[in-house]
Amino acid sequence: MTSSGEEASFFGGGLYGNLAAAAVTLIYVKLVIAICDYGVSERILAPDVSRKLVHLAAASLMIWWPLFDETAPSWRLNIFVPAVFSIQLFVKGAMLQNPDDPDVRTMSRTGKPVELLYGPLIFTIAMNINGLFLFNKSESVYCMAALGFGDGVAPLIGKRYPIQHYRCPGGVKSVGGSMAVFVASIFGFFFFQSILRFPETTEWTNIITMAVTAVISEALAPIDFDNVTVPVAVYFVMKQMG
Repeated sequence: MTSSGEEASFFGGGLYGNLAAAAVTLIYVKLVIAICDYGVSERILAPDVSRKLVHLAAASLMIWWPLFDETAPSWRLNIFVPAVFSIQLFVKGAMLQNPDDPDVRTMSRTGKPVELLYGPLIFTIAMNINGLFLFNKSESVYCMAALGFGDGVAPLIGKRYPIQHYRCPGGVKSVGGSMAVFVASIFGFFFFQSILRFPETTEWTNIITMAVTAVISEALAPIDFDNVTVPVAVYFVMKQMG
């Protein structure tokens, strides 16, 4: 566990401090989505790039964990944003179904509102689980590095550098995409570790094992369910590593 006392004191700690920290995470996510929506609307960003930028930014929500005072029960407000988005994505994907909605433009693959119910909704559920059960635990770094960076970057690299395609249960993949999962997972690990600084996560054996597990689980995952298989596989493998 890391100590967040000093950072939390910036907002005074306790309930009000954690409310302020939650507000920071909300502003952060809304700003990212607004920028990506503008980029797609102005044809500056391709929809797939926008979708993955939101994916990376959302996975990086845990960089704000040090702002939360874990001595107060309200530290659970760290999942305020993913909890709200889980409800919002369900409503927009299953009920409203407005193709012109900013969330649909920035997070769907083809502009269909129903697509919010697959990868994006599952991803926010994974974030809720991460924030509730792995808050300030080293396993969170491994899981979100693999899910946020590894799985997030893979489709972009695989599509643009389709080196040696191969077929597996998860569909047609490429060596380029799988290499991207491996490299990006390691990069994501060091990115999160540089901010959260868990002392027990620096073994290279663990880092390489995490990246390899991410590659395998991403390749074997059914379409639209890699947001489940990748973090679950990484979590259980890292628990076995001790």
